[in-house]
Order: sequence, then structure tokens, then C-alpha cells
Amino acid sequence: MDRSPDLRGRRPRTLSAACLAATLLLLAACGKPEAPTQAPGAAGPVATDPGPLRRGLGGEVSTLDPQSLGDAYSEQIARDLYEGLTAHAPDGSVVPGAAAEWSVTGDGLVYTFRLRDGARWSNGEHVTAADFVAGLRRAVTPATGAPTADGLRVIAGAADVLAGRRPPATLGVEAPDPRTVVIRLERPAPYLLDLLTAPVAFPLHRPSLGPDGTLDTKPGRLVSNGAYVLETLVPGDRLRLVRNPRYWNAAATAVAAVEYLMIADVDAELRRYRAGDLDVTSTLPATQLAWARAERPAELQVGAAQALSLIVFDTTEGPLARHPALREALALALDREALVERVLKAGQLPWYSMVSPGLGGYAPAEYTWAREPAAARIARARALVRSAGYGPHRPLRLRVLHHQNENNRNTALAAGAWWKERLGVEVEFVEREFRTFLALRRHRAAWDAMVTAVTADYLDPGSLLSMFRSDAPDNDTGLADAEFDALLDRAGASPEIPRRHELYRAAETRLLGRYAATPVYVIVNRRLVAPRVEGAVLTPANRTYTRHLRWRAARPYG
Repeated sequence: MDRSPDLRGRRPRTLSAACLAATLLLLAACGKPEAPTQAPGAAGPVATDPGPLRRGLGGEVSTLDPQSLGDAYSEQIARDLYEGLTAHAPDGSVVPGAAAEWSVTGDGLVYTFRLRDGARWSNGEHVTAADFVAGLRRAVTPATGAPTADGLRVIAGAADVLAGRRPPATLGVEAPDPRTVVIRLERPAPYLLDLLTAPVAFPLHRPSLGPDGTLDTKPGRLVSNGAYVLETLVPGDRLRLVRNPRYWNAAATAVAAVEYLMIADVDAELRRYRAGDLDVTSTLPATQLAWARAERPAELQVGAAQALSLIVFDTTEGPLARHPALREALALALDREALVERVLKAGQLPWYSMVSPGLGGYAPAEYTWAREPAAARIARARALVRSAGYGPHRPLRLRVLHHQNENNRNTALAAGAWWKERLGVEVEFVEREFRTFLALRRHRAAWDAMVTAVTADYLDPGSLLSMFRSDAPDNDTGLADAEFDALLDRAGASPEIPRRHELYRAAETRLLGRYAATPVYVIVNRRLVAPRVEGAVLTPANRTYTRHLRWRAARPYG
């Protein structure tokens, strides 16, 4: 029985045994590249007035409250609307943002930021140091429920505030004067400047905060300090941002307006791009990658991301809760190589670690069985399922949650096919549009396994591992492991990078052994950028600020 609180009038899909057995072949067959149909009028010169820059957004925005958001779609918009103490250059390096400069004490524990003279809110008010202090305090206040607040644990006192043991005012941030922000750390954190580019660390416009603690983010009323302001928002469809004339660097913001179109269907997004309705896509269908490489190589951008595809398991209730051996069996039965090579076909890397590659020189741990032959893995998985009391006469039944995204859907279908074929598992798929998916991911009674993705917010393995802390707001698994938490604490407290990485590997090894989630592949970003747009650089973090984009001299789309 589906226990979802929001069925939206649809029943979950349960595939028959025959259909499941054929799923992999069907998915692989669907992967044959075909050139998309040329839309009428797709070619032609760019108009003198280019109008708004149009960007694809792969799902619906959940919130524009920077401390409350926890998804990549909302984060993209927030980076256009707001600005932190630091920001990213087009190449992904950290540069000054609302702060013009900063200094660090010799022990690496105290950072002092000096705000720009011209830093203002979109209503003309000065952005002050107290606004940044208020934003950081709000982020770690338990009542806020900030999904990504755990990254701020490195700030002095944050752990106690997050746990409700101390009031937010005791957080190690202060504003000695209107233009100076001081941040004191529990331990050295060389990634702090990168961390402060995240929305959770953005300033708070205190007059916009209601008595119930919610931020007013309605069009025409949202007050922001970034390069753009919110003009219109049509839920589930689009939003429009226009240049903020009070932004300190407004003169260098070339694009006057940007429209984000919320298009979950990647094929529909490509059709819109081909028709000239989009300038930058959020992604590209894997089935069209070969076509794009052959026909639109100058418009195609592809690169590995600081992100992983995961299958998360409910460790608190349901059939998998008290059976880590069953969760291990599900991890063993996946054919990651076949998934990325035969189904997804976009250069993804099959992965057996809980940390993505390239995070500060860290060498991830991996499953002890990662290099074993597939037959040995499957045999062990079957034995674990039998030992748990499941078999042909009592099959394991699982509900798999995923959202309406091509790769998530295909990953869920492939996993379900392998679990059915190799372990006799009966799989019920629960597919939801993105906003409902975000709500259901916290409602574990609605699912047993979930296909999702995680992205490193800063260049440190703790960015991904900390998501599984017992008290982490974004710990969807419900895992509570005191030893894992202690290893993370010790790693974070270590000033020596080799020792820090050694402890992180110990924590990662323990997490792998708990099977609260299983890694599937390293995500690869890919998108198309229209010839009339310049300045779009695809970085591993996949963060492209609209203010870095500009119009190229007139030339055709085609």
C-alpha cells in the first residue's frame, strides 16, 4: 500500500516480472542516438534587442529562502538573487563577493571580512555585517530546519546551537561595526571561503522576516542583494529575474533579464532549445549526446561533477530498517558498469565510494567487494536475501521513490530490474514531480529506497560525509551511528591534512559498511549553450552565475 501523503491522483507503477526482466534491454534500445527534428524557424539572425536570456531549469523551484533551500534548482536561482561574503569566478575559483577583502589569523581560526562600500539591498538599504550575522545564526537555529546547515558546524558553537543546547546568539560570528564580519572557527577549515558561497551563508534582510520565522519571497516583495531581483514567478512553469540596479557591480552585469523555464522533461527541453526558445539548457538527453557531438560541438559542454547518484535506504522502519544485510544485498546486485555504459551512455563513472573524486586531494575508500567478479557478488547477495527469510514464496517488497528526471528514472528502473531478476524482489515505483519528491524524501513512510543525487558544497570530503551524521538535517536515511559521528568530529578537528583524510577514510569505510545508502555513479554535467551567449563555463560544481554571461555579436542559432 502506498502511504504517500500526496498521490496527486496517480497510482505508483508496479512492473510485472516479464516487464522488469525486459527493462534493461528496453532502456538500452532507447539509448540509440537519433537527430532531433529541426523545428521551423530555429535558425536565423539574433535580433538587435535579444530580450531576456532564457535558461532551462530541470525541475521546480522549492523555495527562494536561501537558508531553507536544499535543492540544486532553487540554489541556481538563489545565486542570481543573492550574494555571500565570497562568490565564484566563471572558472569556479573563489573570489570576493559582498566582502571586498578578508584576513585570516595565523592559526586559521579567525576570519575577518570587510564589506564593500557599495553593498546594498535591492530596496536601497545598506547591506550590513549584522545581516550576515543574522543569516548565519538563522541557518543553525533548529527551528529553521536549514537542509545544508551542517556544513556550518565548523563555526565555533555551531554544533551546540544545531543540537539545541545553546542559543543562536552564542554562534562564533559577530559584527564589531557595520562593515566588518568576524567568523571564529572550532578548527582550521581551509574550505571556509568556498563554503561561504553557499546560499545557507547568505545575508538575511531582517525586515522581510515574518513573526513566524518565514522569509517573504514573493515577486515584488523579495529583497535581495545579488545581481538580479525577482520580477515574476509562475509556480511549475517559469520565473523572471531582472538586473538589480543597486547591485555593487551592476554596470558589469551584461544580461538585463533572465527567464528560467522549469522543464523536467529533458527531451522537451531539447526541443525548446532547438526551436530557439532556450539559450542554455540545464542538461542534454543522454540519447542525444552523440548527435550533439557530431552536429553541435561548439554548443555542447560536458564535464564530470562533484556529485554522486545514490540509492538511499530507509534505516528507521520498513523491511530494510533492521536488516543491513538486505541493504548490502541490494548494493551487491547492482550492475553499475552496465548502467552507465548501456543505459545512461553519457560518460558517467561507475562508483563504489561515498565521496566523489577530486575533493581536496582525498582518496575515497570503496567497498571491499568492488573488484570482485559479478557472479560472486550476485551469489553473496542471494545468500543474504535467503538468510533474511525471503524467497519465491515470500518475496521482499520494496517501494522505490524517484523524481521525473531521465537519469533518475532510468536508474530506478534498472535497479528494479536487477533486484527482480537476481533477488526476486517485487518493486513498486513511486515517481513524483520534483517538488513533491522533495517533500516525500523526508517522509520515509512513503518509500523503502530512493534514487537521488548529492553534491559537494565545498572542496572537502566532509561536505558529502556529513550528510549522514545522526543530527544532519539532510540525512534522509535516518541513520544514527555514534561511531561514524565521532570519526567525522575527529577528522574535522585535525589540523593536519594527511591525518584528516585518514580519519575521513575511516568514517567513509564505516558508512559503506552500514549500507544506509549505496553509490551508483559519478554524475557528468552536460548542456547546450546557444552561439549568441558568451561566458558560460561548465565547472565541476556546475554553478553558472547569470551575471557572468553576456551576448555575443549577432550570429545565427543554427
